[in-house]
Amino acid sequence: MNVRRFFCQAEDCKRKVFSERLHPAIRAWARRTSRLAHYLETLALKVGGEGAALLCHLLNISTVSAGTLLNLSRKTPLAHADTVPEIAGIDEWAIWKGHTYATIIVDLETRRPIELPADAKAETVEAWFKEHPQVKIVSRDRDTVFAEAARKGRLKPYKQLTGGIY
Repeated sequence: MNVRRFFCQAEDCKRKVFSERLHPAIRAWARRTSRLAHYLETLALKVGGEGAALLCHLLNISTVSAGTLLNLSRKTPLAHADTVPEIAGIDEWAIWKGHTYATIIVDLETRRPIELPADAKAETVEAWFKEHPQVKIVSRDRDTVFAEAARKGRLKPYKQLTGGIY
């Protein structure tokens, strides 16, 4: 795509070179359209860095690396802090597999992340539940650390079901 450049002839003009504005789908200084950025963001959140990079290669989107996709997923805005859901999902994920783990708390109604605590410690999760008493149901895996943290965070058990919903 070519963009026309214009030059100002006025002596007192601070900006000498101007360029025409592009279509609203293309942001200034962006390297990809907003639609492609949305697709890549969705791929990165659903599949992960390496898997999404492989899928992009198969889809012939060759200028995207796993690091770029992870950066896109990190820049994804979280749900509004004002709207804490009644149903939340919690799990741990590897920042650096085998070395560094963190926690993710997801709104299960909108399927969006709402919190990314810095570590996977029970004390951090317990403190989060104490700050957000509006959470009524927590879905988790079979790991008992998060169940104990939810209980200690004054979350009353809702119902014991297979898969660990509290």
